[in-house]
Amino acid sequence: MNTLTTTLPVARSGPMRDTARALERIAALAAIALRHRWQRIDAPTPAARMRAQAERYRDVCAALVDIHGLRLRIAGAAPEGPAIIVANHLGYLDPLLLSALVPCAPIAKREAARWPLIGPTLARLGLNFVERGDPASGAAALRRARRALDAGVSVLVFPEGTTTRGDRVLPFHRGIFGLARRLGAPVVPVAMRFTDPACCWVGDDPFIGHYWRMARAPRIPVRIDFGAPERITGHATLAAERLRRCVDDLRRGLPGE
Repeated sequence: MNTLTTTLPVARSGPMRDTARALERIAALAAIALRHRWQRIDAPTPAARMRAQAERYRDVCAALVDIHGLRLRIAGAAPEGPAIIVANHLGYLDPLLLSALVPCAPIAKREAARWPLIGPTLARLGLNFVERGDPASGAAALRRARRALDAGVSVLVFPEGTTTRGDRVLPFHRGIFGLARRLGAPVVPVAMRFTDPACCWVGDDPFIGHYWRMARAPRIPVRIDFGAPERITGHATLAAERLRRCVDDLRRGLPGE
């Protein structure tokens, strides 16, 4: 098992210190977002641009993981080549955490593109936005995912389509598994768990209020389990359920199939 630990010093707790910590992190987040919002990505081909975007996004995510005191305990092996990574979904921290470990093009909800300051930066760094409940948007997202995989970039997907408190894994949408079957791309299941369920962002909890609470915390422990890659050969619906069970087994600490 590997452990990735942030380099922030141990901070004293208390209302004043917690507020100061949150303000420092917000300022750092804003600085990173502004810097990469305008920084050019020069590449000779569209495929090379996708790879450069994924590498830069990984660097941005790794910096934000460090700044926000996210303490990662990692089990299993992250994919080294292009793959489709499917994970359970606990909130907005998920793509940040996984993209810090694997250069990838995450599929994210369209609402994230409209977040002040952050949204334009995410778009510039190659995130693949999809409008939930819109079949045409979903099909376009799959086409962009295919281009990313063809370019040698992994794709990160949260097939539940919504978030939970980590106590279960909801049914997976099948679209990405049909693409995996057609391309022969490996699918890597991943389970994520927060020590404190309050770190999960679910329901109608406003983003600003939740993020403020997270930014005040000295440390946020996270467990990430990578499962064995799998090639999809059968029906996408059956593959979706099989991979959902794999993620759920990893979540519960059970050995993979």
